[in-house]
Amino acid sequence: MRFGWRSTLLPKLIHKVDAQGGILSQAKSLETRAVQDFLKTVYMLQSQMDRVSTHCLAAVLSISAPSVSDMAARLSADGLIDYRKYHGVRLTENGAYIAQAVVRRHERIEQFLVLDLGYTADEAHCEAERMEHAVSNRLVDALEHKLLTQPKTCAEEKSDIMPETD
Repeated sequence: MRFGWRSTLLPKLIHKVDAQGGILSQAKSLETRAVQDFLKTVYMLQSQMDRVSTHCLAAVLSISAPSVSDMAARLSADGLIDYRKYHGVRLTENGAYIAQAVVRRHERIEQFLVLDLGYTADEAHCEAERMEHAVSNRLVDALEHKLLTQPKTCAEEKSDIMPETD
């Protein structure tokens, strides 16, 4: 039996899916890194445009346009995106929920690597890209707790107190 992010994220998602949402097919498709990366990329690009074109996704993800269309059709059938041929894609509420969880994981891992382990921002980003798919919700929650309760450094405290000078 496999445990991990599905054991904690999927039960939350089940409550958000209506009776015709096809949760069994969703559970299958949520397993892959490719699906998580696809949803995360749509989420990021959606902040800049209403519907994300398949050509734009192909360029950002470095995959072929037909591969994007295939993935879009699959995720549309699973209720994670709204895909309209020749009009691009948009996340559904369930797709956005998953994408936000992946982004949260990525951000917490990056912060930990930079603040606690001394990685550069670029190094942390590359590591977080790989780790975001493998860590548990428990670890992400622990990182978040640690980052929020960590004492500030002198420089950080000064920047909170000292006004900016022109």
